Amino acid sequence: MVVLYTPMPLEAIFPPKSESTTRYVQRGRQLLEVEPIDFNRARIVRLISTDPQDYLNTECQPGNIL
Repeated sequence: MVVLYTPMPLEAIFPPKSESTTRYVQRGRQLLEVEPIDFNRARIVRLISTDPQDYLNTECQPGNIL
């Protein structure tokens, strides 16, 4: 882990992504943010849920392919 002590804004150090290609997909009761790979596949970027059990589901972990 790196800690930066700087008066510069974070946007100057870490520029924002120029183009957001992520999409939101509802899968059952879970909301997933996914990044399209090709026509039929997408990679999970993050899981958005208030239920802690959803985060234990290995099928919805970031990095998995849908």
